[in-house]
Amino acid sequence: MKNDRRARERIRMNDNIPYSPTVNPHLAEFLRAGRAPHNGYPDEPFSADVRAGKGTSFYRAHTYHTKVPPQGIEAFIAHYTQPGQVVLDPFCGSGMTGIAAIRQGRRAVLSDLSPAATFFAFNHTRPVDVDAFLAAGKNIMQKVEREYGWLYATSDRWTDGKVPFNKTLWSLTLCCPACDAQYALWHAALDANRKVLTEYPCPKCGAMITKKQSKPAGMEPVRVDRGSRGIVEAAPDKHDLQLISRINDLPWPEDLWYPTNPIPAKGDEIRRLHGYGITTVDKLFTRRALLCIAALWREAGRAAPALRPSLLFAVTGIMQRASRLNKFIPSLNISPGPILGTMYIPGFYPEINIFQLFRRKLKAIARSHTDLRTGAPAGGSVCVSTQTATDLSNIPDESIDYVFTDPPFGSNIQYSELNLLWESWLGTQTDTTCEAVISKTQRKATGDYGALMAQAFAEIRRVLRPGAWLTLVFHNSSGEVWSAIQNALDAAQLHAGSVHTFDKAHDTFKMVTAPGAVGYDIVLNCRKSDVPVMRDCGEPASIAAAREFVCEFIAADPGEKSPRLLHARAIAHFMIRRRPIAFDYAEFRLIAEEQLNPPHTEKKED
Repeated sequence: MKNDRRARERIRMNDNIPYSPTVNPHLAEFLRAGRAPHNGYPDEPFSADVRAGKGTSFYRAHTYHTKVPPQGIEAFIAHYTQPGQVVLDPFCGSGMTGIAAIRQGRRAVLSDLSPAATFFAFNHTRPVDVDAFLAAGKNIMQKVEREYGWLYATSDRWTDGKVPFNKTLWSLTLCCPACDAQYALWHAALDANRKVLTEYPCPKCGAMITKKQSKPAGMEPVRVDRGSRGIVEAAPDKHDLQLISRINDLPWPEDLWYPTNPIPAKGDEIRRLHGYGITTVDKLFTRRALLCIAALWREAGRAAPALRPSLLFAVTGIMQRASRLNKFIPSLNISPGPILGTMYIPGFYPEINIFQLFRRKLKAIARSHTDLRTGAPAGGSVCVSTQTATDLSNIPDESIDYVFTDPPFGSNIQYSELNLLWESWLGTQTDTTCEAVISKTQRKATGDYGALMAQAFAEIRRVLRPGAWLTLVFHNSSGEVWSAIQNALDAAQLHAGSVHTFDKAHDTFKMVTAPGAVGYDIVLNCRKSDVPVMRDCGEPASIAAAREFVCEFIAADPGEKSPRLLHARAIAHFMIRRRPIAFDYAEFRLIAEEQLNPPHTEKKED
């Protein structure tokens, strides 16, 4: 697409959004207004493990790489603060702390380095006229469907005025390493139960090959699900293939803008896209999906200013499921969505009808806003700012009543890389200078990560009022990273008064598929005190100390356990005793499994 005047106008459309991807100049004013009286803070920390599920309307409104269930955060806010007091989350992500604060009648300051994150946090927590939002969304849908509904007409044509096309299933095509012939993974690698075989014969030369050995060559449509009343699965027919060809040959409409931001060839997570020929963000979509999203983006950008952010939020909310990041599992015949925290191109991509996605997203966002304030006490409000947690200089000293935060987990998630898709559409980009991650691409090692976290903790200590608390939710499989967090807290003179676990009650993809992944978050409750924290730590907790802990814990509580739970208990045990963590989860898992599943020995006969 030419970068002509109309394209630039579409980009400048973002300037009209009542949201700024920069430091919020009204933050200090927000803190001064309506300040609740300071009546002291609890002397005792929150002292219970927390279990909170992800199946709420707040989770379904918009996806993000990591979220702490807001109903779990509410328990902490209720314990540490009083109505009207101010909660800060300087690593706010998509704004779950803000939701919890509103639900408890508290005020919240949310900030994050990522402009995409703060855009989501802003839209999760801002007041919205739900009826007007749904009406505007319906009008957008009707206009775009009149213009582009034909993109989803299958050989069944139109039925009862509804679009019969539900999704087209695309398979990765690969080149055989033995004969260089192209083949579709769908036709070559599925067994009778549609499970993907690790090894399979090349359809042309018969050589036994694997997906990993084969070079990606593109995509091929292998199935179309159609029907307005019932879903009929069938191979794409002549009409389906002709429609795809017609769409691909269609001149791009001059009034539709889309971003063409390059995808870096170097990156800890994002670089793998180049292996699939995806070098710019627009190539993450089929042309059909890109046309529809661009049309929805255009119409959302033309909406009334009061509704525009929420409508654009709805469009960003479908982008991942509309992209090639979406995953299809043949054996289960389901599309669970993209694998969060990764830039993974699956072998099978379900190209879902964009209009169906958008309709569902409008309803999900409406439910979230309805639930947000239903039954919530008055007084809850949020101020959002885009800035680094290492510099909170726009927040006055001793002005925050409580901090709840869920910071980056070392190298686990590369937020700036993963947010590139959303930020490209928003016309923004994360400044990675102060991004607290361990990254080869950014040349940040564990020491750099620890130093950035120490700066953030120092700022948190500065803005907390005397006697106020910090709750830190964290997990990692690396003892080195845990040690960096311990050192950063010590440097900021924040000592954990209690350490517990937070079970999000839903396994992530990595937890299910990777035996080395950690399953429970650790909750550290730290109090700001005028008494200097003693920085002399105890003896490092070695793997031998971890073994001793596991043996004692199992003996004291022989109930059903897992290595992941034991690891969380061990981290909590050593953290509260200020012993540096000197073991990784991989080695801990071995000793935990050894104790949980001791070898059976036969009893000798007399």
